[in-house]
Amino acid sequence: IDPPPVVQLRNMPVVGCAPDKIKIGLSAPIRCASIAADGSDFTITGSPAAVITGATGVCNSNNLADTVVIQFAQPLYQQGDYTITLKTGSDGNTVQGECGQGASIGQTVTFHTADTVSANFSYSLSKNCKVSTVNFSHDGANGVNSWRWVLDSAEVEVQTAQSFTKVYGDFGEKYVRLAVSNGVCSDSVLV
Repeated sequence: IDPPPVVQLRNMPVVGCAPDKIKIGLSAPIRCASIAADGSDFTITGSPAAVITGATGVCNSNNLADTVVIQFAQPLYQQGDYTITLKTGSDGNTVQGECGQGASIGQTVTFHTADTVSANFSYSLSKNCKVSTVNFSHDGANGVNSWRWVLDSAEVEVQTAQSFTKVYGDFGEKYVRLAVSNGVCSDSVLV
């Protein structure tokens, strides 16, 4: 008879923008009842600081899970590098495999978070009796590297630069929409 499979933490997929929880894959199913609901089977280190408040398994009909969901006290809005470490939980054990074998404490997985971004932008307006000149600018904060400006004018106009100038020959109310991204997080605003 083969020994029961060793339970190991697996690398995590990309966590996305401002995660309030993460999913950790496992090399072998674990008993859902062995996961400490308060998340104490896991610790997190990294900066800025994060706090684990809970853990659950993605459980099947046999009450086994091949994925654990770790809940944080609040979303991780800032860029950071984190390490999750498996330990003995408040229930007196580490997570246990299908056959009751405890997972080895000290196992780690790492993940990276990105800064959230804001699409708020600035502009300056210069008017004369024939044209209005508007200088649009976004600050590029938090690693923004993609801009999509959509201008409401006689024809819809799209700009993709961080800053640009638009000359309007017609007067009246105008709308500008800006969508920004840093490759992970995105935001948009309509003014």
